[in-house]
Amino acid sequence: MTRPRRSLLIVGLVTSLLGVFLLAAPSLGSGFVPAGVGRAAPFALGGVGVLLLAGIYVLTGVLSSAPDEGGDTEGQSPETPTPERRPRYASLGESFARRLDEVSWTDRRETTPAARRSLRDDLRAMARRVLADSDQWSRSEVESRLDTGSWTPDLDAAAFFTDDVVPELSVRQRLRSVWSPEPVFARRARHAIAALANRATDTPVTPDLREETTAGQSPSPPASVRAYWGPGAETARERRSSRADGVVVAALALGGLGILTLTPSLLLLTLFGVVVAGYARVATPPTDSVSVSRVLDVEAPAPGTEVTVTVSIENTGSETLADLRVIDGVPPGLRVTEGSPRFTTALRPGKRASFTYCVEAAPGRHAFEPMLVITRDVTGLQRREALAEPAPTTLTCQHPRRPAATEAHRRRTTRFPGVSRSNTAGAGVEFHSVREYRPGDPLSRVNWKQRAKTGEFTTIDFDESRLTRVVVAVDARRETYQTVGRDADTPLVRASIAAARDIAMACLDDQIPVGLLAVSPRSCWLAPHAGATHRDRIQTQLTENDAFSWTPPAADFDVERALGTLTRQTQTATQVVVVSPLIDEEIVQFIRLLDAHGYTVSVRSPFPTEEGVSLSAGEGYAVLMRRFRINSLRNAGIHVQTEGTLEPAGAEETS
Repeated sequence: MTRPRRSLLIVGLVTSLLGVFLLAAPSLGSGFVPAGVGRAAPFALGGVGVLLLAGIYVLTGVLSSAPDEGGDTEGQSPETPTPERRPRYASLGESFARRLDEVSWTDRRETTPAARRSLRDDLRAMARRVLADSDQWSRSEVESRLDTGSWTPDLDAAAFFTDDVVPELSVRQRLRSVWSPEPVFARRARHAIAALANRATDTPVTPDLREETTAGQSPSPPASVRAYWGPGAETARERRSSRADGVVVAALALGGLGILTLTPSLLLLTLFGVVVAGYARVATPPTDSVSVSRVLDVEAPAPGTEVTVTVSIENTGSETLADLRVIDGVPPGLRVTEGSPRFTTALRPGKRASFTYCVEAAPGRHAFEPMLVITRDVTGLQRREALAEPAPTTLTCQHPRRPAATEAHRRRTTRFPGVSRSNTAGAGVEFHSVREYRPGDPLSRVNWKQRAKTGEFTTIDFDESRLTRVVVAVDARRETYQTVGRDADTPLVRASIAAARDIAMACLDDQIPVGLLAVSPRSCWLAPHAGATHRDRIQTQLTENDAFSWTPPAADFDVERALGTLTRQTQTATQVVVVSPLIDEEIVQFIRLLDAHGYTVSVRSPFPTEEGVSLSAGEGYAVLMRRFRINSLRNAGIHVQTEGTLEPAGAEETS
């Protein structure tokens, strides 16, 4: 109990006891007969006191306890899960938006505004590289154009480099700062990024930010039942609605006005509030004795197929459920296309109800979550929430299978660039060494010239021709669970998984042994093999392994651990194909370490975006940084093949 409520309780008990004593012994008050001001003052003070109690109840009771007690409102509560849509993944522009949030109006008072200076230095270095590549300007010409602002017609973008980090504000800008939370420096930074990105890429970039990346946006409601319920082990919980609190406040206010105005009718209205408040305290939530079931019309559909989900609910208790609400636990990777996974009804004992909705199949293994069952009493004041576990329901959607190659021969090279030399001596075409003759050596490898000169038998060994092994390393770290585009709900990692599958199947079609590695804190490792059984094994891992699920990992990625797994399981002659969108420096570090350990490394970098859709300033910043990473890897001799509609202008390499 809070301190204000404890104080109110003590005051109420004291006054109640005083009233009981006066009723029991009226003679105690017979000597006190107030008149005039003395007669009216108690009523005035009492009325004012009751009104103050109403105000205190609003401040300490409603505002503080409603969220804790799960306060509900009419209709859809904003806290309930929204399984109709996929979870909201982070936008690719959020990192840049966070940097802009560090710039404020108040940091103008700082002697050296660190956030502003760091941002300007980074964008100026970026501008040097972009302008030198796109316009072929010399270093001195780039610096001159940046200083004069002649590199772009956008006045805001030009002023970002020509003006000071703490620009002098005009009268109009000072007036604008009253209602605009964004400083002039931050707005100019957005325009500078858009101008640079439009020079470097073919996809249009606007100076705006996505609404979900700007500061002050309210968090989205949880999209899944598990996210709404939280990590607790409980399966049921009770909540009291805040509607009774509003009635109590109104009753106290009316009672105070009735005392002040000496109006008995207003005092009688307070009885309604007393009854409601009492009922809310003593009433118990309805039972949640229901059984649920879920049926899919297709459990292993092809991608894009609409799957109908039928949910049935039965009241197995002895009480009528006047207000029963069910929210089905749709997996995060599925999108509802028709109907709704939420249902509201009233059920008598032994009665059953059902509803249906459709989801669109997406590649992966999608396990349905428990259902959220909400029961409320007739008044809506008491509410019980419970997790209902039907029989396990799983929808498994495989990628479409590629036809296996029908060639009888085995390729000796992969389709990925790079040299792979065998360390084993034997039959081949390239000289390796000369050794003593051993019984059973082929006569074709006997050094007959040496035999003619010295009379000794020797054997020539060559570099043995062996089939190159390939490991496909899929970047599935938490950072790859980001989206590009305004309404995008598919993270970038899904394109990497699809590309990894195509690479693996292409190698197996050529009968090249291929393995699989998840670059993620959630482990997945398959040693390189070939054959139909291994083909199915790779398909299963990419579809069902948790490392490639639709939910991002919670732990951080350990570069050394992943590198250790690869070096312990393979030889340096193995080719490693890293599939990654290359959206941060950590994956670049991993690729460089592989190259330093002697592996032949190539990179496949899918980066899909919707055609005809412009990017925000934050996404444009991420695209430019990705372009720099691609160029740095290529300059280091590492082959990078890009995929998707968004590629660096004039820098695409698809060999």
